[in-house]
Amino acid sequence: MNYLVQFSLKNFLSFMDKETFVFFNSSDESLKNNLLEIENEKFTLSPVSAIYGANASGKTNLLKAIGFLKFLLTTSSTRKVNDPIPFLPFKLSQDEPTTFEIIFISEGIRYGYFTTFNQERILVEGLYTYPKGKQKKVFEREYLDGKYEYSYSREYLSILKDIELKSLPNKFFLSTVAEWSELPEIKNSIDFFENKIVINTDYLNPNWQHYTTEQLEKNEELKKMFLKLLQEINPTIKNIKSKIIRKKMNLEEFPSELPIELKLLMGKGETIQTDIKIIYDKENLVLDLSEESRGIQKLFEIGGPLLDILLKGEVLIFDELETSLHPLLARKIVELFINKKYNKKGAQLLFSTHDTNLLDLNFLRRDQIWITEKGKETNYSTKLVCLSQIKGIRKDENIQKGFLQGKYTKIPFLTGAYITKLYGDE
Repeated sequence: MNYLVQFSLKNFLSFMDKETFVFFNSSDESLKNNLLEIENEKFTLSPVSAIYGANASGKTNLLKAIGFLKFLLTTSSTRKVNDPIPFLPFKLSQDEPTTFEIIFISEGIRYGYFTTFNQERILVEGLYTYPKGKQKKVFEREYLDGKYEYSYSREYLSILKDIELKSLPNKFFLSTVAEWSELPEIKNSIDFFENKIVINTDYLNPNWQHYTTEQLEKNEELKKMFLKLLQEINPTIKNIKSKIIRKKMNLEEFPSELPIELKLLMGKGETIQTDIKIIYDKENLVLDLSEESRGIQKLFEIGGPLLDILLKGEVLIFDELETSLHPLLARKIVELFINKKYNKKGAQLLFSTHDTNLLDLNFLRRDQIWITEKGKETNYSTKLVCLSQIKGIRKDENIQKGFLQGKYTKIPFLTGAYITKLYGDE
């Protein structure tokens, strides 16, 4: 069981003040089937959360922040003495440190991790665990009066005390301890960041098509689910044939003008190509993926990892889920995470979107919808609010219309004329 519970950030990109996103749920009694029951915990969690907002309001920056913390912790060990820490503060707070706080569940146990840092050093860092709901400190580290002070719970003292000497100001202690200790609390925590959070954003731009093809070759359950998604786009699709083609590079295939040394170096590798055919109901109609619509091509880019995450029970962070997808398919993907028949291990999806068709209180709960806003009124920093925190929203309210009118923010997304055209004078 691996879940993201809560994430807070301060002084990162467009976020100046502390803002907090949560996956746990409000007291709303509607759509209870949308919720995940968490073993040994008194709260429920959401399997999906959608983030809406105007362009440049900070939607992507929230997702980037989670990816950035993952990057910092998983690359910390490669940092050399005096290397600067990657640092992306709010433009008007360049001299202030950045803070991240995260609560997560790894292998069924809840953890809380926090850190404050600048370009030169980690200023504050700590890890807590909550076995059976009771808080227990694993470690705390704070830079005070020119030196670091460490503290631990008694059971961790003898193990972690010696690792202090291996710690550097520009390295995160969690990452350092993970190199030198087999403590389950440390192992589970770093594993959550390395393997349980999967990020898909434009700035990372992962090539997932190869992975999709490999999974379709060897995982029959995933292939059945993937075929159902394809049939949402086109019901006449009957089957898929896919394979990975690995080919060693031959020297004669390189341009003649390349230096022989470079040819020899590149010739040690191999090319990886995908061969994907779409088979239709109509006799003898077989199309190569390159002949298909952008929507189907997009599904092959994201579908394999997406379904793999569902089957493994991981956390997917996805920027602009609807890009190049048919709106009905984007909705179907969200449904897969909500539906316990497919999401048996409690996978979670946090995504940003402009697709207002998902703004439906018969589909998503109010606590599953978040809105970002940035403008003069917010000192040009991003503010994050959950729909459940806004008073006066009726259960039968047309929140799609309200959102486009700017009812839940200070900035309308469409003018009155367009609203009237879409919804009439109601």
